[in-house]
Amino acid sequence: MTNETYKKDAEHSQLDIDYHDTIANEYEAVVNEPRKLSNNILFKPLFDRVNIKIDKFLDLGCGTGQMVERIGNRFQPDETWAVDHSEGMLAHCKRRAKALNLSNFTAVQSDLMSFLDNCSEQFSMISAVGVIHHLKPNHVPALLNKCHQLLTDNGVMVLAEPVEVEALYKIPNLVQKWNEKSAFKGRHYSQHAEEPDEHPLQEGWLEQQLAEAGFKVTQMNRGTELFPHNTPPSAFDKLAIKLMQKVYGRKGFVVAWLIEKA
Repeated sequence: MTNETYKKDAEHSQLDIDYHDTIANEYEAVVNEPRKLSNNILFKPLFDRVNIKIDKFLDLGCGTGQMVERIGNRFQPDETWAVDHSEGMLAHCKRRAKALNLSNFTAVQSDLMSFLDNCSEQFSMISAVGVIHHLKPNHVPALLNKCHQLLTDNGVMVLAEPVEVEALYKIPNLVQKWNEKSAFKGRHYSQHAEEPDEHPLQEGWLEQQLAEAGFKVTQMNRGTELFPHNTPPSAFDKLAIKLMQKVYGRKGFVVAWLIEKA
């Protein structure tokens, strides 16, 4: 890596940290809460395929802890590790873990590669949700290779990312009309934060990276963004969003993968 490349990577990383530190206190209200129902639908088929005991769980880029909560509630891991380079985000994740009464919870403030390079633990589940599209593409192979080393032989990894597909730019009219009545419409960050340069992944690119790292995809599910009309979501919200995800989500730009070692 040249000095110029190192400098640009460091600047990109710092911008990402600053951005997430700035929005950390409002991230749940603006991002996670509106998408929680759709994300639960997105991950359910993947979780239904998991048939092992989750002894030790690692969440990379944990943010405010949405996957810590989701995995904790579903699988009750014996031990949970959460890693994020944003102090602000990690503080919220710690509070969430405490509220969930998670036992054996370890929070680590670190950039992902530094953590992975120095980690000698073995995990039966690793998740990285909304993380890879924040990274420089040339860093992804090293991250996946290290995850392959840290995953137990029968372990599973859960990934989810925005993918650049036609549906991203041509949202169906019914979905647009539904979201116009969202209970979360108009929510935004109260502070301006410069966003890092990041883009959805190209279709098929991550699958190629996974194969080269020695992984195989055992389940993939797609979804689109659909927001409830009520808080908490009503029974009608849940039914309508589930049906629309079934119809429109199959070509959606939010993709989740369950993977294991090949």
